[in-house]
Amino acid sequence: MSHKIWQLMLCLMVLAFAVTAFAYTTDQASKGKELYVKYCAVCHGANGEGGTVPEQFGKLAGTKVPPVAGPGFLPGMKDVGQVYDFAKKNMPGNKPGSLKSNEYLAIISFALEANGIKPDGKPLTPASAKKIKLSGGEK
Repeated sequence: MSHKIWQLMLCLMVLAFAVTAFAYTTDQASKGKELYVKYCAVCHGANGEGGTVPEQFGKLAGTKVPPVAGPGFLPGMKDVGQVYDFAKKNMPGNKPGSLKSNEYLAIISFALEANGIKPDGKPLTPASAKKIKLSGGEK
């Protein structure tokens, strides 16, 4: 079996598991998309495919940025709570921790949606985020 097919199958298995967990609301994902475009796409790519930090970010320029959507997304992350904690402390790269908690949760909701995880109508919270397990972006 090719490496790409294996990655896709792993991603789909993770998504199938996560769908049964607490998720997010469509309003969160919609707001998250706006915020993602404003704060995240410049580094993480328009479609969440990852990329490289641009020159305007000074000392971070040239740093490789992981994908937030698709195969290999969010490498090293075990659950969505870990994603939230990391984002809140480190993102956006030029002004870490500058967004409100609900804005980070909205952006993460958009990333969940981009990975095929369906909303369940309950708002994503820091506590519920810990219950959504991820593969850690393992290949």
